[in-house]
Amino acid sequence: MSNFQRATAHALMIDGTEYGPATVVHADKVRWESAARANGWTAEANGQTLNAFVAWAALSREKHLEMDFEEFTANLEVAETRNLKKEEKKENPTL
Repeated sequence: MSNFQRATAHALMIDGTEYGPATVVHADKVRWESAARANGWTAEANGQTLNAFVAWAALSREKHLEMDFEEFTANLEVAETRNLKKEEKKENPTL
């Protein structure tokens, strides 16, 4: 059994719509790094943007939503990414 920690992304929009879960993968984090460089963001100074962007990237990649990042953040109430506990992985073997 793997010791890797998988993460999932979830979002709650202002209108009450919920998206997720989506599995966060390396490509989502690399997409954040590219956007961060282009926009002058740092993880330390832009922690909320980091969290929202990674959630948006994962949710978009898995086709949970179809909106650009600006629209996503304009309508976002809360986004979160969380590591799956080993018990959660056992209950859902697709994760």
